[in-house]
Amino acid sequence: MNKTDRLYIGITRAAWGYFFLYFNVDINMGGNTVGLLPAFVGMALFLSAIELLKEERRNLALLRPFAVALLVWYLAGWAADIFGVSLDTRLPVISLLTSLAGMYFQFQLMTDFAALARIYVPDNPDLERRLLRWRTIQTVMLTILTVLVYVFDIVPEGGYGNLVLMYTMLGAGIIQIIVGICLMAALFALRRAIGTENTGTEQ
Repeated sequence: MNKTDRLYIGITRAAWGYFFLYFNVDINMGGNTVGLLPAFVGMALFLSAIELLKEERRNLALLRPFAVALLVWYLAGWAADIFGVSLDTRLPVISLLTSLAGMYFQFQLMTDFAALARIYVPDNPDLERRLLRWRTIQTVMLTILTVLVYVFDIVPEGGYGNLVLMYTMLGAGIIQIIVGICLMAALFALRRAIGTENTGTEQ
């Protein structure tokens, strides 16, 4: 597999990783809710992308332990959901730590993809800026959602504040889905640009 193929496949897998990370369809199994598009599949795709691209951007190799840890956590959470157990509720400290690790992972991953855009598509600086812009927006939204989730747990139920918080979380969640779509679009644009830039070239 040549360099262009690795870049093309790795970026594709990362883009689809965001699909599994931000989009979910739940089904009911024996009274318990289980995701049909589990986040651990997204992390597995990110991990695969890292393995393909680490020679092109060595900083990506540093993200591998984070990807493995997050994959294990998401897989454990998905399996626990089948039995009606919430790991976020049972292990709140670990849940918070994995949320923070996830934010760092996503921030650095998109930083590295922006660097790949700068290296392999030097004639299109707007693409690098686009990736960095959505990286920053994603980080802000992840921070807001994380704070809202933990505030929601301590706000008394049934009050006006609880209702406002619920609608705020809903709005933030919708915005985050839009951000996920934009991240995927930016990565597919990077893939397309690299394919065009290196058409017919074996590297």
